[in-house]
Amino acid sequence: VVTGLVPTATGNSLSITAGTYRLNQILKTSTARTFSSIPLSASGLQRIFVIFGNTSGGLDTLSGAQSTNPVTPILLANTIRLAFTTVTDG
Repeated sequence: VVTGLVPTATGNSLSITAGTYRLNQILKTSTARTFSSIPLSASGLQRIFVIFGNTSGGLDTLSGAQSTNPVTPILLANTIRLAFTTVTDG
């Protein structure tokens, strides 16, 4: 991250401010975005929810598998993890 891209979690939403990141040695600029209605995990389980940047400057998400010991999901090639949070059952 070069500038911005500050994440904020509120309830079951995750917002990220506008900013710039470097991917494959190229600067990418993204607008602010809110990912709302992130599904909660089942009772007693957790999972990792990731916001990532892609080569077009867009932001997207990837949700890991529910587990008592969650792991960060593996991103596709030519993407970069910008923020993540652990999602619980409430």
